[in-house]
Amino acid sequence: MSFLDRTPGGFIFVANAILYTVVLAEIWMLTTGSIAAMVGVMVTIIVAAALLCRWVLNLMGPEDHALDYEPQRAKVPAPAAQPAVVAEPRRTRPVTTGRPAIQ
Repeated sequence: MSFLDRTPGGFIFVANAILYTVVLAEIWMLTTGSIAAMVGVMVTIIVAAALLCRWVLNLMGPEDHALDYEPQRAKVPAPAAQPAVVAEPRRTRPVTTGRPAIQ
């Protein structure tokens, strides 16, 4: 961003130079009739567009302010649980009710 801040006219010159270079490359590509020239120019245009998009997105900064919600904080892992002590099942004793057992 310092180039844009220091020399806005230089930035416009560079932008126009890139634009007209791409247009002249496209004209050359169409006049040669070569498939290799077409592929080369198209790859150059795609790479230039990707670099331009990346540069503009870096100029714009992070998108945190554009979100509709607060960024989620990192969750702190829960402390490790202590292993549970397995209790032995209670042993039940037969209850005497005073009645004879049914057989």
